[in-house]
Amino acid sequence: MGAVFPSTTLGRRGTDAHFLQNQIDRFFGNQIALLATAIVFGAMHIDNEGFTWVAGLQIVTGGYLMGQLYASAGNVWAPYAFHAVWNFVQSVVLGFAVSGVGTYRILQLSTHGPDWLTGGSFGLEGSILTLLGILIVIGWLWSSQTEHCLHLEKSSIRTDDA
Repeated sequence: MGAVFPSTTLGRRGTDAHFLQNQIDRFFGNQIALLATAIVFGAMHIDNEGFTWVAGLQIVTGGYLMGQLYASAGNVWAPYAFHAVWNFVQSVVLGFAVSGVGTYRILQLSTHGPDWLTGGSFGLEGSILTLLGILIVIGWLWSSQTEHCLHLEKSSIRTDDA
């Protein structure tokens, strides 16, 4: 079952990030493209077992993060690698469901507590802690991209002091 993740990941991110994000970005700008593809990515998971509003927010923010990776890397391989590793570690290594889908697992870890905290049957992606973690990474990426752009603008300013 672990072999399914790379093909599923490439199919979703290839369609989502590579084509849709580019087209929306051309007509409406980067932020609208990121939000639209994140919502589409979230919608792809609505029918999964154990889907909750926390899981939905986390999947949408995960889609936004992968869109950021795609925009900053300029190719589909950065979000593809992130998504494939994310799914593989959650499922095969740690033994949790991925977006409500159970798989082969090396370890059999269990969680105890409310679904909003543990993710319930949806897996770690249904946890508020995962949502907060992804929001922190999004903020960090956004601030480093903004800082990089400001640095480029300053370095391109020429002064004619002679």
